[in-house]
Amino acid sequence: MYDLAQQSGHDLGVNFTTNGTHDDPRHSGVSNCCPERNDPNKAGLAVDIGEVDHHVVGTTEASSGVADVKQTGLDTPGVMAVIDPNGYWLAPSQGKPKQVQNDPATVRQHGTHMHVDFW
Repeated sequence: MYDLAQQSGHDLGVNFTTNGTHDDPRHSGVSNCCPERNDPNKAGLAVDIGEVDHHVVGTTEASSGVADVKQTGLDTPGVMAVIDPNGYWLAPSQGKPKQVQNDPATVRQHGTHMHVDFW
């Protein structure tokens, strides 16, 4: 996370790392929607970023910074997925380039924050 902030050149405001309720078990090891995906070994491998440079993700003021953070995440091999108000990108396996995912419902759920998964 620190490297993502440093490489993107932006200050990132974190909403959730391992607390809160999430479908992705990489936050806390527990999947809110799908108990079969629970895996405590994955806890702490996802983060929700609510602000970039003290501007709320999804606002015009944050859009340039969000684009920079997204691109940094897409270019970083240790990042598995990036979801922001504009799209969803996922690597099919570690070290592979992230691919655009056609999942409008998931993108809509990220209208006010970015979600970043790490391997």
